[in-house]
Amino acid sequence: AVPDNVVGGVGVAPGVEILPIRVLGKRSGFVSDVVEGILWALGHDADIINLSLSTGDKSAALAAAVAEAEAAGVVVVASSGNGGLDRSPVRYPAAFDTVLAVGAIDPDLTRWPKSSQASYLDLVAPGSNIYSLGGSSVDSYLYLSGTSMATPQVSGVVAMLLHQDPSLTPAAARSLLRASAVDLGPVGHDVSFGYGLIDPAAALAALGAAPRLVPPPAPGNVVTSYGSGMVTVSWGPLSSLADTVDIERDGVLITTLVATATRWVDESPVRGAVHAYTVTAVGAGGRAWTSMTLSV
Repeated sequence: AVPDNVVGGVGVAPGVEILPIRVLGKRSGFVSDVVEGILWALGHDADIINLSLSTGDKSAALAAAVAEAEAAGVVVVASSGNGGLDRSPVRYPAAFDTVLAVGAIDPDLTRWPKSSQASYLDLVAPGSNIYSLGGSSVDSYLYLSGTSMATPQVSGVVAMLLHQDPSLTPAAARSLLRASAVDLGPVGHDVSFGYGLIDPAAALAALGAAPRLVPPPAPGNVVTSYGSGMVTVSWGPLSSLADTVDIERDGVLITTLVATATRWVDESPVRGAVHAYTVTAVGAGGRAWTSMTLSV
């Protein structure tokens, strides 16, 4: 999931911290594990809980966990289910009132055929042939379809809203996203599209923010060299859109520099290792990376 790795992509809110919580096996799992996962997330300061999963079991324990998240000010987003070709059975936790239920659409803005139709549906997002992590290696990607692919896109927009206004409550976030969505299908709320297609720019504008949606360009002319037991990383002057520069070694943040910096020295590389150095331009509109590897 490393951005700017030539083969991958960058998500809706690439600056977030992700707490990956495994609650399922390859194809299924237990509601009790999902409940434990939600409670673990609440205990580790999660702001948003993305649940790209669903069950037909209206579990009291699951309902209680979702209610606890609401009380803690945590936004819960869940996939509405892929039962559109099978009479759209009710799926949880999406069907709970305090959960943002997300369906999927095709590129032509029609409903993805398998996306469940439901009265509890809140929003839809792109869910057909979404470039996704997968496979057996760290740089392997797949094109996947489903409401599970649409759901994290809504979670990403929620993250942007909370970045602009950390005091935003889950109820306010739900109301804002519903009101700013692009209405599809019949006028108003309907079972195929909910309140409509998620609209990040409109949601941010409705929040009263004036976001700079353009990230700074990625650092250019990045050069790494080794000598006298130290690694020197240099790069060209950054765009005025950059506020700071983050330096990572092997995926770990080492230091943050002022935007005018064009050089950094690693005084403690590991001899015999191949280190990956990432120079990140950070601005109000986002982040942009350039990575280099060097054998010490």
